[in-house]
Amino acid sequence: MDLYSDKSGDEKSNERQNFNNNPGDPQSIIDEIYDEVSNLKGKKFFDRIILKLAEIIKSDFLFIGELEKQNDIILKTISICENTKLVANFSYALVGTSWDIIERKKILVYKSEVQAAFPSDDFLRILNIQGYIGVPFLDSKSNPIGILTSLYRNPLTQERAEYIGEIFNYLSARLTLDFEKQNLEFKKIQANKNLRQSERRYHSLFTRMIDGYALHEIICDLTGKPTDYRFLDLNPAFESLTGLTRSILGKTVKEVMPDIEDSWIQTYGKVALTGKSVKFQNFSSPLNKWFEVVAFRPEPNQFATIFVDITEKKEAEEQLKHLKNLLTNIIDSMPSILVGVDNEGHVIQWNAEAEKETGVSANEAQGKNIFDIFPVLEAEMERVRLSIEQRRPQKYERISSLKNGQTHFSDLTIYPLIANGVTGAVIRIDDITEKVRIEEMMIQSEKMMSVGGLAAGMAHEINNPLAGILQNTQVIQNRLNPEMEKNRQAAEKCNVSIEAVNAYLESRGILTMLNAISESGKRAAQIVENMLSFSRKSESRFTPFDIRELMDQTILLASSDYDLKKKYDFRGIEIIKEYESEIPTIFCEGTKIQQVFLNLLKNGAHA
Repeated sequence: MDLYSDKSGDEKSNERQNFNNNPGDPQSIIDEIYDEVSNLKGKKFFDRIILKLAEIIKSDFLFIGELEKQNDIILKTISICENTKLVANFSYALVGTSWDIIERKKILVYKSEVQAAFPSDDFLRILNIQGYIGVPFLDSKSNPIGILTSLYRNPLTQERAEYIGEIFNYLSARLTLDFEKQNLEFKKIQANKNLRQSERRYHSLFTRMIDGYALHEIICDLTGKPTDYRFLDLNPAFESLTGLTRSILGKTVKEVMPDIEDSWIQTYGKVALTGKSVKFQNFSSPLNKWFEVVAFRPEPNQFATIFVDITEKKEAEEQLKHLKNLLTNIIDSMPSILVGVDNEGHVIQWNAEAEKETGVSANEAQGKNIFDIFPVLEAEMERVRLSIEQRRPQKYERISSLKNGQTHFSDLTIYPLIANGVTGAVIRIDDITEKVRIEEMMIQSEKMMSVGGLAAGMAHEINNPLAGILQNTQVIQNRLNPEMEKNRQAAEKCNVSIEAVNAYLESRGILTMLNAISESGKRAAQIVENMLSFSRKSESRFTPFDIRELMDQTILLASSDYDLKKKYDFRGIEIIKEYESEIPTIFCEGTKIQQVFLNLLKNGAHA
C-alpha cells in the first residue's frame, strides 16, 4: 500500500475535487454497481465494488473489512484500494480507533479533524487523514460483522459528506444481505486454493523428503486385532532405503517381507491398536541396516511409518564406544592414580587405581567433591587451581604422607584440562615409596662401599704398628729365654738370675700376657690379610682353591662384623666346623665364593 506517497494529501485531493458533487441518485448508483458485479463471486465481487465505488466518491482510501470471529477487536480487510488501485489487505486492532462504529452500529461521519477525535489512532496520523465516513454491516441479530470505510486527507464539505453517507447507507443495506454469502464464497474459494497449495506442498515434501515414508491399510481379524498391513503409498526415499518399488502397492507387509522380525510386527500392532505414536530403533537383517522408525496412525484404519537410515550413526556410536572403552582400559591399566576434577573440585574422572586407593567406585565418585572421597588431596587443591589459572602442568616431587602409621612418598603431577567449555584438571599421583627406599639403600650401599675402601686403607695402615707389636713381643719372649747366654749375662750384671726373672714374670702372669699379645697379634694380622685379600679387585679367573680354607677365611671375616643397629657380635655365635677329611681342590673365583659364604653367614647371624 502506498501509505507514504511523495505527493501530499492536499495535491491528491485537489486533483479529485473537480468531480460532480451529485453524479447521480445514490440508489441508482448502487443498482448500477450491482449490475456489474452480479456474475462475480468471492474476492472478485468485493474488489469490483470497491474499485467502482472509489471512482465515484473519489476517496483516498476505501475498504471493506470483517471482524475476526474469535477476536472481535481485530478487523481484517477483505478488499482495499488507494485512490483507484487495489492494494494488499491487512489486519488492524480496533481499540481506541475511529472504527468504534462497530460498537455504535450506525454510520459515523467526520468531515474534518478526525485525528483530534481519536488521538491514539496511529493509522489516521500516519496517513494524515482528515475526513472519515464509515458504516457497519449487521447480521440478522444486529451484531456487527463487517465495515465499509472511506478516508480522506482533506476535509469534506457538508454536501459531499451527506451524499457519500446516502450511498453508504444504500450500499450497506445491500451488502448486509450479500456479505456473509459472498464472504463465505470467498472463504470457500480461498480454502480450495489453500487445499491445493497444501496438497502441492505435501506432494513436494512427500517426494523430496530424505526419510522413507510408507502408508498402510490396517488389516484386522474378526476380533479387531491387527494381523497385517497393506501398502497404500510410499515415497522415493523409502524405495531407495529398502530397495522396494511402488509395484508392492496393494500387497501386505508379510507378503513383501516374509522374513520381517516379529519385534517390528508387534510394535506396529501396539500402535495400530492404541493409536499412540512410537519411535524405536531396530536392525534389519535382510538389508543389513539400522533404522530409526517413527510409527503412527494417521487415520483409524491407516498405519504409517517413517524410516531413517542410522547405520552410519550406529557404526560411529560403536566406534566411539570402543574408543571410550579402550581409553578407559588404558587409564585403568596405568599404575598411577588418575583423578579428573572440574574447577570446583567435583570428580569427572576416576580410574581403577583411585578405586583401589580409596575403596570408592568410579560410579560413586562421579560428581562428588574430591575432598569428601579423597581427603588427602584437599591440601593440593590450591596447586590444582594454580595449574588451571596458569594453564600449564605443575609437578611436585617426594610429597610425604602418613599411611597406616608409616611414611609414604608420592610424586604429584597436575595437568590443566579445558574441554567443551569446562575447565578442570587431571591429577596424577605416583607412589614412589619403594623407589625412595631403594634410593636410600643405594646411598647406604655406596656409603658401605666407601667404608670398604676406607677399611682396606686402614688395614694397610694397621699392618705397620701390628708388625711392630708382634716383632717386639717376639723379641721380649726371646730375651726372657734362659737358654740364651746373653740373657744370663745380662741378668747376672743386674745381680739376678734369669730363672729368678722368669719365676717373677710367671708368678705375675706376665709371660701368659705376652703369649696372649702374640696370639692376638697373629689373629689380627690374619684378619687384616683376609680383608685385604677380599677387597682386592677380582681378576675373574678360575684357579684351584681349597674350599675349606676359603670357608675358614670367610668365618674370620664374618667374626669382625658388628651391626650397630641390631647390636649383635658374630663372635658370640658358636661355629661348628664339620669338613670332609679329603676334599679335592676346586677351580673357582675365590673372592666370589667367599662373597657367597659371607652373605650366608651374615644372613644366618641376622636371622
